[in-house]
Amino acid sequence: DMPELSEKLKKAHNSSLRGALFDKEVKRKVVFKTDSIRANSTLNLAEIQKMSKGIFKTARAEFETFLKQKYNFKLILDNFDAAIEEAGKQEKLKYQDMKKQ
Repeated sequence: DMPELSEKLKKAHNSSLRGALFDKEVKRKVVFKTDSIRANSTLNLAEIQKMSKGIFKTARAEFETFLKQKYNFKLILDNFDAAIEEAGKQEKLKYQDMKKQ
C-alpha cells in the first residue's frame, strides 16, 4: 500500500512543519515573555497565567497578520496540509521564474 504510506508520510511531514512553524513564531515568544515576567515581577501564578494567555493571543494575532500581509495566507489549521502543498507549488514557480531571468 505505497500510496497509503506516502499519504501518511506527507501528513506527518506537514504536521511537523505546522508544529515547528507555530512553535517558532508563537509559542517561543510566549514562553520567553512569560518567563521574563515571572522573573521580574511579584505577580502570583494566576496573574502570570492570565497574562500568558493574553500574550499568546497577541502573538498568534501578530503571526496571522504577518502571514496575511506577506503571503496573503490565513492560518486555518484544518487546511494546513493543502496550504503547504500550494505554498510548495508557488515556491517552485517562483524559483523557475528566477532561473529564467
